[in-house]
Amino acid sequence: MTRAEQDLATVAQRYRRVVMWFEHDSYDQLILARCLAQFLETPPRRLELVSVDRFPGAMRFNGLGQLPPEAFRLLWRQRVVVTETQLRAGRTVWDRLRLADPSGLAALAREGISALPFMARALRRHCQELPWVGDGLSLTERLVLELVAERSRAAGEVFRDLVEEREPLVWLGDIGVRGVVEALKQVAAACLPGRSRAMIGGGFANG
Repeated sequence: MTRAEQDLATVAQRYRRVVMWFEHDSYDQLILARCLAQFLETPPRRLELVSVDRFPGAMRFNGLGQLPPEAFRLLWRQRVVVTETQLRAGRTVWDRLRLADPSGLAALAREGISALPFMARALRRHCQELPWVGDGLSLTERLVLELVAERSRAAGEVFRDLVEEREPLVWLGDIGVRGVVEALKQVAAACLPGRSRAMIGGGFANG
């Protein structure tokens, strides 16, 4: 992470043009905020952005990895120059993200950020991942438990059904979901059975 921060701080010195590719989910949008905050301080000579939340033909667009090579060529032609307004909006998000109190982020999610059209929804989903007041669960944990409560599912089925049916804004890959599942099995009062990996362990693809 230290190396990544150093690279980000010096990228404007090393490249004449920087093109950022980001999806619409909370994982990508919060990284986008970090990059915009840095580039407000150290602007590249030319800074461009590709950021989409849909693509023609995709039944449910979850990310750029779904797209064929031809789509990337089209998106490249649609890239836009990043404005100072967007840089400042990213800095605002980044500043609030680092605060101990998440209420500032929740306010941005409610108000919207016109310069960054996908950011408000991403912030809302990020806030939903914080422990809920009633039971301390995150939204991902809650959705996983709902799926398993309905019927026994192999781990791969949990991931598939979470992505295809339950998750309002897909942001975790299969390895991330597996980490959530394993954590639910390890708590003092286990939420998921640990005796049978056929039910909720194994079956995740790499990546």
